[in-house]
Amino acid sequence: DGYQGLRDYMSDHIELFYRTFCRKLIGYSLGRAEQLTDHALVEALMQSLRAGDPLSAQLKLMILSPQFQNQRTQESK
Repeated sequence: DGYQGLRDYMSDHIELFYRTFCRKLIGYSLGRAEQLTDHALVEALMQSLRAGDPLSAQLKLMILSPQFQNQRTQESK
């Protein structure tokens, strides 16, 4: 149904969109799939999205998270 149909669908499934966005952000930022220990981070990111914060707020949460700060690096081979 075009733009209107997409907008209606997204507004009906906004929580699913937020959760998927947060999981993908974690996966991309950490280079791994979401883990059980990431639950609090996902909830913090989702709370920020629900509040209408700009994308920079979610990125800041991600960068300041223990998961990102304590990330192990892989040595180049």
